[in-house]
Amino acid sequence: MEFDSCFTILTWLLVCSLSTGRLTTLVVDDLGPWCILESIRCACGVTRDAEGRAQYIDGSLAHLMSCFACASFWVALGSTILVVLAPVTIWFFVAMAAAQAATLIDGAT
Repeated sequence: MEFDSCFTILTWLLVCSLSTGRLTTLVVDDLGPWCILESIRCACGVTRDAEGRAQYIDGSLAHLMSCFACASFWVALGSTILVVLAPVTIWFFVAMAAAQAATLIDGAT
């Protein structure tokens, strides 16, 4: 019984970690379909320098959308609240975890 609960906790920790990584990457780096996510970042004040690095004003929403560590905290917190309030949303996070796993595998090959 202990093995099952430990396995379950580790499995969900992996799902949560991967889905948080994927969603944070969407917020911070990905262009998104039709460059929607990049447009949102630009509207929030994120610009890119010649090397593609994000430029922003500290303490602004643009900073949150450019800092992986900052964004991952808020994504994880929001995801946790969403799953607690609407448990069916866990399947969305499972899908995001699968997408991140595929991205990691693609990057490794």
